[in-house]
Amino acid sequence: KKTANPWLRPLLSIDVAKIKYWETYYWRQASQVVAVSQADREEMQRLAPGLDVKIVPNGVNLDLFKKKTSWRSTTPTILFLGNFTWMQNTEAALVLINQIFPLVKKEVPKARLHIVGQHQPQSLIEKQQKDIIISKLAEDDIDSVIKANYDASVSANPLWGPGGTRLKILAAMACKLPIVSTEVGVRGLGVVDNRHVLIRNTPESIAEAIIKVIKGEKKAMELAENAYAFVKETYDYEKIAEKLSQIYLSLSKKPVVSHVEP
Repeated sequence: KKTANPWLRPLLSIDVAKIKYWETYYWRQASQVVAVSQADREEMQRLAPGLDVKIVPNGVNLDLFKKKTSWRSTTPTILFLGNFTWMQNTEAALVLINQIFPLVKKEVPKARLHIVGQHQPQSLIEKQQKDIIISKLAEDDIDSVIKANYDASVSANPLWGPGGTRLKILAAMACKLPIVSTEVGVRGLGVVDNRHVLIRNTPESIAEAIIKVIKGEKKAMELAENAYAFVKETYDYEKIAEKLSQIYLSLSKKPVVSHVEP
């Protein structure tokens, strides 16, 4: 509705309608439907009332990530990580570059912004300059993701687009990287503002929170340690796998039933 060429919108609307139809059709044929977040479950049940949806969130391999042990840097680095085929990531990165980062620079002149991910559009690549680094990654470049999180001072997540579990948030937590995010950016994760992350919803307040983390080593460490304990308890792969295993086991005990289209 907002980004597509006006002449293409009717055709794209047809595609959206087809996707909704076939998604709900196959949800109803399944013996069990699983979503990755409470927000997704609620949306699925809105589209298909009465649908039984279990939640098995995306997890993170805690052993994969190198943990930060210091939250002080002579060159503070703000990190935004994402796959830019998802338009909400492009929107968030541009807000970060155009509205948030200039406010941070006024208070922290040595700050840098690092935009990392796959498939950056030209509109984003053109924003690269001395203190704004755009790093394009291959789809399977896990080592660069680990390094970007470890080298950063704070993860900024000014997302306003809904959907799914925020894997970039789980990665930052696993690395003990402090996080500043919008409410939408951490929706469904169960995190608590000022304990696990700093949640702010305007460019100005996000900039203030980033500055607070960069200048406050003690606060940065507190957020990082609390977030790591939370992700270890809630999103570690071993715990996620156990939840999914229990669903499989429960299905093995159910009789097979034929499904009919409502």
